[in-house]
Amino acid sequence: MEQLTVAAAAAVVGVSPGRIRQLIDSGELAAEKVGRDWVLRRSVVERFAAKDRPGPGRPRIKTLGSQVGGPTIAAGLRSKARAKR
Repeated sequence: MEQLTVAAAAAVVGVSPGRIRQLIDSGELAAEKVGRDWVLRRSVVERFAAKDRPGPGRPRIKTLGSQVGGPTIAAGLRSKARAKR
C-alpha cells in the first residue's frame, strides 16, 4: 500500500494541491491525517484520476439548435443584447 502526499496526489490527478485538499474536505477523496499532513492511498488517487470528469473552466452553454435544429440560446441572448443598444 503506497501512500502519497497531497502534492504527489495533485501531480497524479493533474490539479493543484489546494484542489486535492478541497476534495478531501468534501469527502470525494479519502485521506488520513498524519501529524499535520494528509496522506492518500495511491490506489484511491489513481481511481479518482481515471474518473470521467468535466474539463477545467466554465461549462459551455447548451444550445437548442444542437438538439432541435432551431436557433441557439446563445444567439437569442446576443440578439437581445443588440436590441438594448
